Amino acid sequence: MKTIVNMISAVGTAASILSLAFIEGLSEKIKYGFIILGIVCLVVLLFGIFQDKKNMQINEIICTSDEKIKEEMKTLIKMQGKICIMSRDLTWVDDGIKKCIIEKKSSILIFAEHKTDLTKKFEEAGVDIRYYGKTGFIPNTRFTVVRYNKNDRQVAIANTKNTLRTKNKMRHTIYMTCDNPNDKRDLWLSSLAYDMISLCEKVSEGRNGEKKL
Repeated sequence: MKTIVNMISAVGTAASILSLAFIEGLSEKIKYGFIILGIVCLVVLLFGIFQDKKNMQINEIICTSDEKIKEEMKTLIKMQGKICIMSRDLTWVDDGIKKCIIEKKSSILIFAEHKTDLTKKFEEAGVDIRYYGKTGFIPNTRFTVVRYNKNDRQVAIANTKNTLRTKNKMRHTIYMTCDNPNDKRDLWLSSLAYDMISLCEKVSEGRNGEKKL
C-alpha cells in the first residue's frame, strides 16, 4: 500500500512539473526543458521507490520438502569461502551433503553437540569438528555462515521449531542475510553470529578431546 501511495505521489510531482510546459508565453526551449525535467523526475522517483521496495524485501528461502532443504544446504556449502555450520547432531546430512563437506574439508568448520559415527568420519577426512556438549549448551537455532572469517559474511538461519508440517505438506523457512552494507539489521545479525562462533571456538573440544583455547 505504501508503495502505491509513493508511486501516485511521484506521478503527481512529475505531472506538476510537466504542466508548467503548457503555460502560455513560454519559449519552446523552456517548454521542452520542463518536459524533460518532468520525465527525469518521474524516472528518478520511481527508481527510488522500487529500490526501497527491493531493500525492504525479506531474503527468505521457502523449502517445501526435506529434499529442498538438503539442496539448499548443498548450495550454501559449495559457496566460495570458509563455511561454518552450527548444528546439533547433523541428522540432515545425507550422502550428497556428506560428499560436499568432505570435498571442502579444509574450508569447513562444524559445531556439533557430541561425537557420532558421522562426525568421526568427517574428522578422519580432515574436516574441523568442534564439540560443545560438555558445556550444557544446546542451540535453539541452527545456522550456517558463509565466509564466516570475512567482513562480508552471510548467515543462513532457520529455527527448527518453526518448521510447519501438515499432511503431505511442509514449509521450512531459511532466512539469508544480504551482503548490503546499508542493511544494519543484517550486519548486526552477522556480527552476532560471528561472536557466537568465536565463543564456541573458545569453549568447544576438538577432535582429540582438547579444548580449543
